[in-house]
Amino acid sequence: MSEKIQQRLTQLISQAEQILSQAKQNSNGGLYLDQNSVDLYTQWLVSSKSLLRLICADNKATHYELFCSDEKQTHSFEGKPTILRRLNSVLKATLDDVNTGLLISFKTIIQSEVFDSELDQAKHFLDSGYLVAAAVTAGVVLET
Repeated sequence: MSEKIQQRLTQLISQAEQILSQAKQNSNGGLYLDQNSVDLYTQWLVSSKSLLRLICADNKATHYELFCSDEKQTHSFEGKPTILRRLNSVLKATLDDVNTGLLISFKTIIQSEVFDSELDQAKHFLDSGYLVAAAVTAGVVLET
């Protein structure tokens, strides 16, 4: 799972840099995106937010909160390229934290310490209504 997340974060970072390379300069010296790039930016934004929600699991996580606040325009002269550069920095920090193993939810840490065996974990999943997870975990017990 972690490898897929790392790959996807790397893809999104590359996509952002590709979109930024297509930015054009207006007569005032500000950067803007043409309509095609705006469409790509919107797709990138949705994919990035979705991935951060998945990674963080908790919408109060720093990475997700910062991404959402940085998404907003802070100055009237600020264009999408500036916002994209700022948001891409959040993704880079997230990738760094995923690579170093620092982005783990407290729920995961607690579960790994609370459950002595896979069977206990399967029972917890079953009691919590996660039938598929309970079945998979119980299957691991049977195979080992």
